[in-house]
Amino acid sequence: MPPPDPSPRDPMLDSTPINPATPADTPEGLDGGSTDDALVGSWRILQPRKGHRWSTDDLLCAWFARDTMTRLQRTPDRALDLGCGLASVALMLAWCWPELMVTGLEKQPHRLDLARRSVARNGCGPRVHLWLGDVAEAPMVFWDQPRWPLVTATPPYWPPATGTHTTDDKARCRFDLLGDVETYARVVPALLAPDGIFVMVYDGRQRERLARATLGLVPLRKRAVIAREGDPPLLVLGAWGLIGPGDLQEEPPLLLRHRDGRRSDAFRALRTEMGMPA
Repeated sequence: MPPPDPSPRDPMLDSTPINPATPADTPEGLDGGSTDDALVGSWRILQPRKGHRWSTDDLLCAWFARDTMTRLQRTPDRALDLGCGLASVALMLAWCWPELMVTGLEKQPHRLDLARRSVARNGCGPRVHLWLGDVAEAPMVFWDQPRWPLVTATPPYWPPATGTHTTDDKARCRFDLLGDVETYARVVPALLAPDGIFVMVYDGRQRERLARATLGLVPLRKRAVIAREGDPPLLVLGAWGLIGPGDLQEEPPLLLRHRDGRRSDAFRALRTEMGMPA
């Protein structure tokens, strides 16, 4: 049996079909065409109709990055999103900070193509630059770049052996087929500025694995996410650095929805802060 879907999803705010697929122009993972969907503010995102789409994980990653930097009274001028996929986190970060220069790294060409079209769609091309490449090789890809004050990631959660899966678009985003949390954490020290912040969202049911993977980093913040009242934590939001006392702040869990499905006040406030309907 495959593991449960780790991404608590909100229905898309708006879906307008574009470029209906034809056999001649359909890359792998886009066999159902793509849609043009609301993201944050007036910004939109192109994503596969049937492949892996942006989810609450991405929203939480961008929000936690913004919240962490706000608490530190910092305004980053550059950010790097590892395994950027459709560029949902990269676009949200660019929306949060109008002067921010964002770099994204993605290994799957068809997802990178949609991401670049979304960047153009939102008119933020001068500030958002997306690269084709493997996260494991990120230090070599960016060997001549200054280190980043902010690095973000939402890596796949599940080892391939934990479930039955294919090699399609969804599987590559959910299972460690193209990179695991250990790989993401291993490359961060070579990419992060000495006083920089690394923000990552991971599966709340694998906290021990996350702790082992990030042993080389200094933990700063950690917050569990409960998708629905009464359920165990589904996700964990974390912030790490390279230096500091390692004074970890284990914060109260973030509840997304009550038992009856209503969004919590905290989640409504989060969505408002990120330019989404509460």
